[in-house]
Amino acid sequence: MSHEDREVLCRLIAAIRHCLDEGHEAEEIARIIEHLLEYTKMHVLSEELLMQLYMYPFGRRHSRQHDQMIESIERLATEIDEGDAKSLRARLVDFETELEQHCGAHDARFTQFLANMDGGEDT
Repeated sequence: MSHEDREVLCRLIAAIRHCLDEGHEAEEIARIIEHLLEYTKMHVLSEELLMQLYMYPFGRRHSRQHDQMIESIERLATEIDEGDAKSLRARLVDFETELEQHCGAHDARFTQFLANMDGGEDT
C-alpha cells in the first residue's frame, strides 16, 4: 500500500472516530464508511492487478487478507445500521489493527518483491 493510500484510509478512520465522538448522525457516519469501503476496493483492485501482472507468489494469501479487510469494513456498515456506537468503535479499532498488520506484513512483502523485480536491493 502506498503511503498516500494508507494516509487516506487513516484520515477516513479518523473522520469516523470524530463523528462518533461528536455524536453525528448515523447517515453521515455511514457515508464515510462507504467512502472507506470504496477507497479500499480501489486499492485492492490496483494491487491485485499488479500481483497478477508480476505473478506474485504470495498473491492468494494477500488477496484473502484483502477480502477480510473488505468484510471488516462491511461489518462497520452493519454496526452503524444497527445503531450500536459502542460496537462500531470496537470494530473500528479492530479494523485499524488489521490495516496496520496488513501494511506491516503483506504490503511490505509485496513492496519488497516489486523492488527486487526492478533490480532493487533488500533493505
